[in-house]
Amino acid sequence: AVLVEALESDTTLFRRAAAFSLSFCGEEAAIALPALQKAATDFDRAVRVPAREAVTRIEAAVAESP
Repeated sequence: AVLVEALESDTTLFRRAAAFSLSFCGEEAAIALPALQKAATDFDRAVRVPAREAVTRIEAAVAESP
């Protein structure tokens, strides 16, 4: 929940760090997908790129889970 909230921060560094961190959380981070998809359209590339990577990784983890 804290990382999802950080995706809404006014601080680019917080948004970027949250997206990057969520990319390593696997299927447990699926609840963050809506916020990450929004972050994937962030005005700052430093947020967009890790958010898109996180979406890709989390969706793959969800698809692989039994």
